[in-house]
Parts: sequence; structure tokens; C-alpha cells
Amino acid sequence: MRNQKKPIFYTKILVITSLLILTVSLITMAKAEDCLVPCDEIVGGGPPPDGIPAVENPSFLEITEFETEYTGDLDSLYVLGVVINGEARAYPRDMLNWHEIINDEFNGEHVCITFCPLTGTGILYNSSSIGGSTLGTSGKLYENNLVFYDRTSGSLWSQMLGVGLKGDRIGEKLPIQPITETT
Repeated sequence: MRNQKKPIFYTKILVITSLLILTVSLITMAKAEDCLVPCDEIVGGGPPPDGIPAVENPSFLEITEFETEYTGDLDSLYVLGVVINGEARAYPRDMLNWHEIINDEFNGEHVCITFCPLTGTGILYNSSSIGGSTLGTSGKLYENNLVFYDRTSGSLWSQMLGVGLKGDRIGEKLPIQPITETT
């Protein structure tokens, strides 16, 4: 009689262990599907969301007015230059070092200039493809690069890849537009 109880006991242990392993596996798979990359590789970079505030609807000066007012060395001032439909704008890299994102409307197009001070990458995204949503800093990094979020869906995006990492827009790509870093 005792020998019959042992197989039942071991069978119960085996079933419980199998269920536990299956549950852990399913949870792990579900978590992996929440992110395009391993979720644990999207890490906090220090500040909270929008702790580094984006610039919204910047104002611009004509070049002659700027040259009159600017007291620094123009040859050492770097800008990210953009031309869309014949209209040119320059976004100072110094400003992007502090704000990382500039949300602008440019000839009817919603654009976002993003800059990661850690990697030195400046990229211009057309956000019209995501309903003209503005972008904000998430306070997170992926591979030591800025992770921003779009304010419409809250999805997280990789700045260098331009792809949705987490959220409703996971796997989507933002259209890149030409940008030039120059003095």
C-alpha cells in the first residue's frame, strides 16, 4: 500500500513542477512580446519622463538678426540644418544638448528633431505618419541611446533605430528626413 502512495505523490510533484515551469515560460514569453528588444535592456537613464523637457514650436530669427545678437564664436556653433520644400531652418546643437527633442511644424509637416548627447546622433523624424504626435523624452535608454515616446500612444521609440520598441506602435518605423550637421 505504501508503494502505491509514492507514485501518486511523485506524480503530483511532477505535475505541479511542470505547471510551474509552464507558467514561468508563458509569463516570460508574454513579457518578451511586450517589447521589440529584451525589455530589461530598456533602462532608466536618470530623469523621469519629460524630466528633460522638449522644445515645443520653437521661434526663429533671420540669420542677419542672429549674427547681430549672438555673442559667441559663429565658427564653433554647430547646428542641425533642415530644408523642407525650399524652407531652411537651423536648430542649435547646444539647445539640443539640453532638450534632446524639438517638436516643430514645418511647411505643414509635423517634424521632430531628436538628439542624443550620449551618442552624438541627430535625427529628423516626420511625425505626420503617427498623426502629428509630438515626442517627449522617456527618461530611458536602449544601448546607451535616447528612448523617446510619442505623446499620442505613449509608445517607446529608439532614437537611432527610429522604431517602436514598446507599446501600441511596437515595430513601426518613423520616416527619417535629411538633416545636416554644420556650422
